[in-house]
This record gives sequence, structure tokens and C-alpha cells, in this order.
Amino acid sequence: ASFKAIVEENIGNETFCAEDICKGLCVSKVQLYRKIKALLDCNVNEYILSCRLQKARYLLQHEDLSVGEVASRVGFSSQAYFSTVFKSKLGVTPTSFKIGQ
Repeated sequence: ASFKAIVEENIGNETFCAEDICKGLCVSKVQLYRKIKALLDCNVNEYILSCRLQKARYLLQHEDLSVGEVASRVGFSSQAYFSTVFKSKLGVTPTSFKIGQ
């Protein structure tokens, strides 16, 4: 499986982390971090968070789900934390984003 596929397959797993990617790709953590930094110019955790938020935006726009359901589907155990992260990264609350679409 590819790096991107492993991340996408585990987007809803709140305990998903870099170690899971290392196991899936059979590489060390150092190798993984070095490659991702070189290829994507971000760290692994930033990439995972970015994917989670991208999926959340899609779900808020295209599915009839509550903010709590979206948070759960993209791997956040707390709706409040999801809302805080969403607003800090995208400049708007998930509720406002959903209404604005």
C-alpha cells in the first residue's frame, strides 16, 4: 500500500499515527519523516491532520451529518477539539462552514 492509501484507509481511526504508517510501509520512523518532509514539505502528523480536515470539509458539504458525526468519521474523539482545530486551520467553525455551503 502507498503512504496516501494507508492514511486514507485510517482517516477515521482516532489512534492512527506515524508508527502505523511505518509498519504498513516497512520503514523506520526516521526514514518516513525524512521522505515525507522532502516530498511534501510537511511532517507526517501535519499531513494526517490535513487529510482529516479535507475529508471533514467534504462530509460537511456533501453529507447530511452533524458536526459530531463528521468529527467521529475523521478520527476526532471530541467534537469540541475537532471544532477548535477546524476553526484554527480553516478560519471558520464547522457549523458555519456547513451553513455557508
